Amino acid sequence: MRLKTLRLKYFKSFRDGNIVFNSDINVILGPNGSGKSNICDGLKFVLGERSLNNLRAKSSRDLIYQGAQEAHVEAVLDDNGNEIVLERIIRDDKNIYYINSKRLTYEEYINELSKLQLGNSYRFFIMQGQVERIIGLSKKERLQLLYDGAGVNQFENRKEEVIENIREVDQKISQLSLVVGEKIKYLEELKTEMERVERYREIQNRIDVLRNSIMYREYSSRIRTLENLKNKMDEIMNRQEEMKRKAEELRGKIDEINRERERITEELTSGQSSKALIELTEQQQALEKKREELMSYQRILFERNKMYNSMLSKRQELVSAIEALKSKVKNVDVDDIQKYLDELKIINTEKNTIESELANIMVKYREFTDLRSNIDELNRLKEEQARLSREIVESYRRDNELSKMLKEIDEELRRLEREKDTYQFQSNISALDTFVKDLKGNVEGVYDLVINLISFDPKLRNAIDAFGVRLLNIVVQDIEVAKRLRDIIKNTGLRLGRISIIPLDQLNVQSYRNVNIGLGLLKTHVQIDRGLERVLDYVFGDVVLVNDFDEAKKYIGKYRMVTLDGEFFDMTGVVSIGYQGSSVSAARVYAEIVKRIEELRTKKENVVAERERILSKISEMRERKAHVDSRINLMSVNISDRDLESMRDTIERLQRRKEELTRRGAEIEEMLGRYKERVKHAEEVAAYRRELELRSQELENLDRGIAELDAEIKELNLKIRQMSDEVRIAELSVAQKRRKYMEIDAKAKEKLEISKAKEEELKQLGIELQRVSEELAQMERLYYRYEKERSNIEVELRNISYRQDIPVIEGNVDSMKEELMKLEAELATFGNMNFKAKEMYEMLSVDIGELDQKISKLRQEKEELINIINELEAKKEIHFREFISRVNARFGELTQTIPGFGRADIEYTGDDVIISLTRDGKKVRLESLSGGERSLLGLLLIFAMNQENPLPIAVFDEVDAALDRMNKERLKEFIKIHSERTQFIIVTHSQDVARVGKNIIGVSKSKDGSKLAQISL
Repeated sequence: MRLKTLRLKYFKSFRDGNIVFNSDINVILGPNGSGKSNICDGLKFVLGERSLNNLRAKSSRDLIYQGAQEAHVEAVLDDNGNEIVLERIIRDDKNIYYINSKRLTYEEYINELSKLQLGNSYRFFIMQGQVERIIGLSKKERLQLLYDGAGVNQFENRKEEVIENIREVDQKISQLSLVVGEKIKYLEELKTEMERVERYREIQNRIDVLRNSIMYREYSSRIRTLENLKNKMDEIMNRQEEMKRKAEELRGKIDEINRERERITEELTSGQSSKALIELTEQQQALEKKREELMSYQRILFERNKMYNSMLSKRQELVSAIEALKSKVKNVDVDDIQKYLDELKIINTEKNTIESELANIMVKYREFTDLRSNIDELNRLKEEQARLSREIVESYRRDNELSKMLKEIDEELRRLEREKDTYQFQSNISALDTFVKDLKGNVEGVYDLVINLISFDPKLRNAIDAFGVRLLNIVVQDIEVAKRLRDIIKNTGLRLGRISIIPLDQLNVQSYRNVNIGLGLLKTHVQIDRGLERVLDYVFGDVVLVNDFDEAKKYIGKYRMVTLDGEFFDMTGVVSIGYQGSSVSAARVYAEIVKRIEELRTKKENVVAERERILSKISEMRERKAHVDSRINLMSVNISDRDLESMRDTIERLQRRKEELTRRGAEIEEMLGRYKERVKHAEEVAAYRRELELRSQELENLDRGIAELDAEIKELNLKIRQMSDEVRIAELSVAQKRRKYMEIDAKAKEKLEISKAKEEELKQLGIELQRVSEELAQMERLYYRYEKERSNIEVELRNISYRQDIPVIEGNVDSMKEELMKLEAELATFGNMNFKAKEMYEMLSVDIGELDQKISKLRQEKEELINIINELEAKKEIHFREFISRVNARFGELTQTIPGFGRADIEYTGDDVIISLTRDGKKVRLESLSGGERSLLGLLLIFAMNQENPLPIAVFDEVDAALDRMNKERLKEFIKIHSERTQFIIVTHSQDVARVGKNIIGVSKSKDGSKLAQISL
């Protein structure tokens, strides 16, 4: 891994700096304050350092170039030919991280750097003054330095993974324990219910025995009475049999006569006669109808022929008249006289028009003159007219809005009524809800039931219901309020079942972040007041909301999930389906719907009242506007002086034109007076011509009518011939039907006489049968009375539910009845019973057992993971001891290469690493060493560790400051040796140390910040 380039944009003193690095040794030179160390800080910054002290800054603003809004550092690295681009931006105290243009969170960014072995460790950056302090580090800092050098991150990373697995196992155990706890609570409730069921069944069995014993006494009494009745009924039955046989003989004779009469009657009523009569009547009616239709056509034909002849006569008269008129107007020269007559006619017409127009305009002129004095009143009326028009339009617009609003309200009410029917149910929380509402008014710190504190889309009702009793938990302010509630319930003796209370000050729950599967966490779809958000984490936790069963199958075992239909998926893989007997969430939804309906009804009443006010106002305004319109019409319109002057000019022009026409008319009449005979003749000729035109048009119309009438007459003749044929055929059919009917009627009269004789014989037999039937009826009534008594007793016996499979006890009946009443009263106090409690108890016990097994397996899995951690710790310890041993050998060798320096050692004691120096066989106190010696000793330790575990990149920031000339040369040699496997970035003031570099980076200070200059050697 090698650093290729580093770009600093608006970072600290750099406005925009781009640095290219060599793969082995890079030296950064520059005067104090030029910004050399800011390059190291930039590299730290892009490698994820977040400590402002380590970045030599008091606040995040100190990292941004003066006047800029953000700082941006980009590092390009080469990993065996693969280029990696790291970016970090700071803006408004917010940091943004990218690797290869992909945005990451800080945790993701640091994890990726760790994978690349680029963690921001002590070993990467040896800063000014730190090298001599290495020897004097605290125990923890020394261990951390050597841990980094030993490369035990692989053990730590694996350990973190195992710890994360332990957390997941703990979470699963916690979740399963929570489920088991809830199931155990329910198991206790079922156990209590089982005991109630057992007592209920004991009482029921005793009641059955008592009832059966009482019924047995009554049953025995009724049986004896029933036997007596049966004996009496048997005697009556024997007598009835004799009378019935006699009656049967009479009925046989009667039936024989009846059959004979029926045969005759059947022949008489077989329908032949009536059928023949009906057929004859129908044929006669059809014949009459056809005759009437024929006569109708004949009448129409007669009328059309009469009209045709009349039209022919009229045509002849018209032709004669036209010929006479043509002879009168032929070769008559009256065109010049006619021209003057036409002109005179035009003059008279125009003169009449002018007179009429003149009269009208004179009237208007006078009216307008009178109205000029009422201009102000007219303007006021017009303003009022405009105002009323606007108000009427606005009122109609508001009425339309209210009408639409009413329609929307009605639609919403209908929808809510349907939803109300859907959500209406028998609430099992009414008693608890009433209790909590009373508490809220009397006990401070009681908030409400969870179901009453949350709000959600009704579509989520089934999903919410899946959380059952948790929705009925009571939320309170603190544990003291919870204690008061306990005391109240205990002292009042209320039977509300098992209640859970959530004290907010004690609520310790994990806050879960949203996930990107399904519809996200269910709690994000539920609203609650601020300050109560932790309640959602407790009730719904990390449960993910998904659309359906199929979608949930993809994530079984990874998440706790609930579908929109209320199917619940546990992390264990257990799926809970089906619905509870009543819906907790529906109670809330139902209450909200009822409340909303009441609000809408109130709103509707207000809207209706407002509409009535508006319509009344519109009616009043329309009446007022009609009055104003009438006044304006009477006053007409306003007219100016110019308009009046124009009207006067028009009057004068029309009067002049009238005079001209009068003079011209007089001239023409004088001229025509001299030619009276010609004028008279011309007028007659004109009249003849007009009459000729009229006669010719009349003739043309008459010819068309004659042609149409002729076609109609031909069609009528054809129809009359057809109808005549049909009438003749119908007359023949009627004659045949009449003959058939006469023959059938004669035979029927003969059979009627025979039937009368049989009827007399039948009457005598009927009298005898009546006597026998009356006697039988008396016996029937007596038998019926006995039968009724027997039936009543049998009904009583059926109502007496005596059962042979239930034992009968001896004793006093009254005592039995008294005991029975007491037991029934006790039984009535039991209320609703869960008769499947035992079955549910056994099933729930099995579920709890299975869950306990899963918890045991998880605990075993946790123990195995803990053993893995212990193994990793042991391997880490062995690896670290071996590393210290090797580094100790390297450290001793390096220190002995320096004349007179002595031999250095490192010793690992288990919880500390001790560094020592021996000279001439004596231990040297490290605190007594000079600053240069401590710096040299620290650098030798770094190089010793680097020999065992080479760094990809090492940054030395003025580490040579305390070294003398000879040790600087030694430092250069060490750098050259280690540069084969480590890329060095060295910040220094020393020209001697700078000569070791193959890439020299110069930094200078200017008014625009730090400037860069590079030289590659």
